[in-house]
Amino acid sequence: MTFAEIAGQIVDLLEKKTTDYGNSYDRLRTEFGNTSFYIRLFDKLYRLQQVDQHGDHVGEAATDTIRDIVGYCLLELRYRARNTGRP
Repeated sequence: MTFAEIAGQIVDLLEKKTTDYGNSYDRLRTEFGNTSFYIRLFDKLYRLQQVDQHGDHVGEAATDTIRDIVGYCLLELRYRARNTGRP
């Protein structure tokens, strides 16, 4: 699988979730600042650690969690670009 294919899957998921749930990321980010981004990453990193230690039976595969981490980073990059004028 190529980088573009992997990234495309994550982008497709982000677009679907944004359609389904609205732009909750930007709303929370605006209300709570950088901390909201850090907390989401921490939660996902902790989940990844649990999956690695205890296996996928904790409810989410490691690859799903890694995709979520990349997704949150993309959301943060978009937020910063929109709110600072810099890409």
